[in-house]
Amino acid sequence: MGIRVTLKEVPQGDLKVAIQLDIKPMHRWYEAIGEEYPEDIDYQLLEYLEQVKDLTRWWEDGPLDTIDNLVRLYIGWYCDAGPGKISHIPDTAMLKVDNYHQELERIEARCTLEVQALWRSLLDGRSIVSGQPLPTTWEGFLYCSFTKEECMTLERGLVKAYDSRTSLEFSGTPAIGSILHALRVRKGPGLLICVS
Repeated sequence: MGIRVTLKEVPQGDLKVAIQLDIKPMHRWYEAIGEEYPEDIDYQLLEYLEQVKDLTRWWEDGPLDTIDNLVRLYIGWYCDAGPGKISHIPDTAMLKVDNYHQELERIEARCTLEVQALWRSLLDGRSIVSGQPLPTTWEGFLYCSFTKEECMTLERGLVKAYDSRTSLEFSGTPAIGSILHALRVRKGPGLLICVS
């Protein structure tokens, strides 16, 4: 099937807030997974989950790699395979990531540097803490969360560069059409992109 891109709503409008609200049930769920499948658990992350009391402060002071692993656990395990909830954007294709890579050259030729940077974030993943690309060792699962402002910048930039008003006009560039459609039909302020 290959590595695919899924487009989702940002839960609670802010990924950090969503994780904060779900941290205790996620911790209990992760402990239960560890009891049944001890080889599948990141024990360093489990230890941090047991120690952390104030997640707000932890976003600022916690170890970056552990925080990024927590976000990965939340999106990729807890909300995808567990009881957590993240809504998929309706009527968006789960295109192979290669489609998005193929569009990069067109984006670089037609769009502003800001839109190019957002497209690269989509491809490389982006930490919600540091804003930097995720480690390349994460190739099996990457995520990027766009804010409301970034969504507006990306939508305006794509529409202007391609002189288009509807996603249907992107039949030759399905990745651009899929992103444009998701930007227009999302219910919340942001957009969560997962590559897995």
